[in-house]
Amino acid sequence: MKRPTLEKIKVGKTKLERFKKHNIPKKRKFGQSLTVCKRCGGTRRHISKYGLIIMSLNDPLANALSAIKNAEKKGKNELKVTPSSKVIKAILSILKKEEYIGNFTFLENNRGGILTVNLKGRINDIGPIKPRYPVRLEELEKFETRYLPSRNFGKLILSTSKGIMSHDTAKEQKLGGVLLAYVY
Repeated sequence: MKRPTLEKIKVGKTKLERFKKHNIPKKRKFGQSLTVCKRCGGTRRHISKYGLIIMSLNDPLANALSAIKNAEKKGKNELKVTPSSKVIKAILSILKKEEYIGNFTFLENNRGGILTVNLKGRINDIGPIKPRYPVRLEELEKFETRYLPSRNFGKLILSTSKGIMSHDTAKEQKLGGVLLAYVY
């Protein structure tokens, strides 16, 4: 019996070959959705079938804060956050002022930019507050007890008419605003 040569051995299809096979747009059957793949123009069926899910970016602030939280848990010293915005930069400057993080730098790449953040390992938990509650000065105490573990431990970050600031600064200036995030 002859041994098969390498040319005659059939190799199973790779993930990319299966993706290319299903990349052809199909005719719509009755009851099938009109959803079309952004990458290839085909139906969405092949994306979920081969694990090529394309995520949409709905809340950049929440993604940035969860990336910081995950990097802190892993013990990383540096993190790159993309895309960036004015709100994310303002929150990072508050975190730097309160000494939760080190320096951060901004690099422009014509896609929203990249923020490089130096971490200190001082963040136990950080996250966005959703929905973004409007808060008066008198109501601020209620949200402190809801989101922070104890008195004088952690910060709420809110957007006021005077800019983005921590809840302590807002109390000093006697301002209310909209809650954005918490950190401790």
